[in-house]
Amino acid sequence: MSRQWHDQFSAPAQGPDVEQLARDTAAQSYEAIEAELARARRRFDATFHHAPVGMAHVALDGSFLLVNPRFCAISGYDADTLIRTGFQQITHPDDLNADEALLARLNAGELPRYSMEKRYIRADGAIIWVKLTVAMARDEAGDPELYVAVIEDLSELRQASFEAIHDSLTGLLNRRGFASRARDRPEIGRAHV
Repeated sequence: MSRQWHDQFSAPAQGPDVEQLARDTAAQSYEAIEAELARARRRFDATFHHAPVGMAHVALDGSFLLVNPRFCAISGYDADTLIRTGFQQITHPDDLNADEALLARLNAGELPRYSMEKRYIRADGAIIWVKLTVAMARDEAGDPELYVAVIEDLSELRQASFEAIHDSLTGLLNRRGFASRARDRPEIGRAHV
């Protein structure tokens, strides 16, 4: 092998053809990245907007950043109204301290996520029960960025549970309800002597 041949094929490629190839490759890479980002955005939008449960992105101060249509249906508020408020304004006052205590533990790193049953006050004033699950999303540096909340409507389940142990005419405990309470509280089932 001659030194000239070696120098010719071992030297870095140069010239207008190489530069054009580099530009074309960069453009193709950029287009592929853009296409992948667009695909990821479509998937996120489909998941968020068509989810069968309520979903919300919540700022660290409790204000809503983004809410999906199902959460709007559960809460009775439109998206604009929810975004102008925070979870504190729609949470039943008797449940707010428990929610905030769990949030503090999440912020402190004691919990990776939490779930709780709580009440919301709907736009029409009705009280509804939901199951709330909250996780924290962190930024690139690992600092808290926002909360991701999933909200499930428990209204039908709670109503069915109530109806299962109450008389439909009087609303009083039926036999099943009384037996359930007796099992939970043995002092109720004991005869007094």
